[in-house]
Amino acid sequence: MKNLRAAAIAGAAIAGLFLSSSAFSADVSSYLPAVSGINGKIEFQGGPYTSDTFGGGMEWRGGATLSIPLEDRFGIQADIAAANTLNAGTAEGGALHLFTRDPNSYLLGLTGAAYWTGIGNGQLIGPEVELYSGPVTFHAFAGYMNSSIAGVNTGTFFGIGNISYYANPNLALTVGAKDINNFKTAHAGLEWQFSDTAPVAFTLDGKIGDDNYRAVDAGIRIYFGAGGKSLQRRHREDDPSNAAADVFNGAGSAFGDTGNTPTNCIPQTNVGPNAGPPPSKCIPL
Repeated sequence: MKNLRAAAIAGAAIAGLFLSSSAFSADVSSYLPAVSGINGKIEFQGGPYTSDTFGGGMEWRGGATLSIPLEDRFGIQADIAAANTLNAGTAEGGALHLFTRDPNSYLLGLTGAAYWTGIGNGQLIGPEVELYSGPVTFHAFAGYMNSSIAGVNTGTFFGIGNISYYANPNLALTVGAKDINNFKTAHAGLEWQFSDTAPVAFTLDGKIGDDNYRAVDAGIRIYFGAGGKSLQRRHREDDPSNAAADVFNGAGSAFGDTGNTPTNCIPQTNVGPNAGPPPSKCIPL
């Protein structure tokens, strides 16, 4: 999926060309600040998964965000997240977004994230872009990622890209793909907010990826601090996506392809003289 990384990075690079876009949804007012007010969300998703190397089981992922306006045109957001799947133990992380946004047309910012696992850690940084046109939103987050797993340091580019279509103001249908630390996934899902005055949403996400990874996650997302508004307006006026949770969700949900292997595994490249897969793969002891 080199094309995925290139597309995500290119999308971030050309975002400035869209800053003068006048396209906007009828559900968004003609002028709004970058962040409507102090707001946030908490979320939890989980479900079954299978993988050729790691077998099957249940995965889960949870997180929380807090967004704060910085005058009219800028905002800052802090994320925390944790995930567990692939029998690899719990991974924890956080992210910080600094961005400018016109809720009628775009978000442009810089986002950094870090994560910790039982045997390593990593850092990511790169531009984040959202473009709004009627009921369609394009989102990309791409850049450079450094990891230190089991004493092995690696650096690589990462990319996350999503397109969302709002079938109605409270129902978002999303497709996308990710390449996180050389673990590639694609997904399709939805988020349905029960009503403007009940800031609770149901989420559903189906994923496929490397190592014949397959998963279906269902969950709940609770918004707070923004008053009564549609899901589409929350996404464009309030807190951006939780970057830490997005990274976990795109990396086998627990960096199963980065050397963060179960304790009953050994690196496959240590087996035999011609072991083929990268050191991050493993086989059962």
